[in-house]
Amino acid sequence: MRFSLGQDRIYFERFSCFRLWDGKTDCDLAIWQEQGVGDVIFFASLFADVSQVCKNITVFVDKRLISIFQSCYKEIRFVDLETIPAVSDFDAHLPMGSLLSLFRNDKSKFTMEPKAYLTPTTPLNSYVKRGRKSITKPICGISWFTKANQVPDDRKIDLEILVKTLGNFDLEIVNLQYPEKDLSESQVSKKLDKKVKTIPGVDLKNDFDAIASIICNCDFVVTIDNVIAHLASALGKKTFVLLPLAPPNFRWLTKRKHTPYYPQTTTLIRKQKTDDWSNVLIELKAEIAEFLSAKDQ
Repeated sequence: MRFSLGQDRIYFERFSCFRLWDGKTDCDLAIWQEQGVGDVIFFASLFADVSQVCKNITVFVDKRLISIFQSCYKEIRFVDLETIPAVSDFDAHLPMGSLLSLFRNDKSKFTMEPKAYLTPTTPLNSYVKRGRKSITKPICGISWFTKANQVPDDRKIDLEILVKTLGNFDLEIVNLQYPEKDLSESQVSKKLDKKVKTIPGVDLKNDFDAIASIICNCDFVVTIDNVIAHLASALGKKTFVLLPLAPPNFRWLTKRKHTPYYPQTTTLIRKQKTDDWSNVLIELKAEIAEFLSAKDQ
């Protein structure tokens, strides 16, 4: 889900009957989502900061995230974004994206070693066991495109090229990608062929509890900048994020292998040329080799 300006306005008007929160006052607070699901997972790292100030917090989010968020932040109430609040429900409101300006507005507000802040609610082994009874190879989860609006194709990578690079290693490759365009799950499976395993019965678009469980069963994840990059990073899983040349996203900064917003388990690999993933794939190959070597020691 990514909102248009018209949708943003609808949600803002819905909450504008409450004063805008200043980040300092303890009150009955409503925080509401005004960006995509990946953005919400990113901003969720700030929920703990809000809890230090307010005791009664309600977060209005995409209903697909309620279960995993509620299990990780039990002191906060999470409700469907489409829920219409009553005027008497809250004292103040805040668009979720504004949390950064309140709690990460200078370098001193960043911890030296960010920690994972999400955990799956589904038993870890249940979904991988659906795909195979016993897996002895390292498991790599992959995601290669995004359907987000206003995103250049430069952010997407060809699946065959990615799988070919991963083929340099003896891996079990697991699909984390939600269906492309109008392709059904079975059509995606045919496109992936036998080199990539799709866990049967898992809704990779809507069931974030199951997706989180699959990610936690993986040894590492390779993904472009999309919701999987944010979910895997928030879970603290070893994640290689393949980034386009431009424009840089503030979350990933520039010319750095890591970001202060996520644990050091997230490694950033950046394009050097538009429409050319060659340097990224060479670096990815070296990073995976180093990771697997260290894992075996």
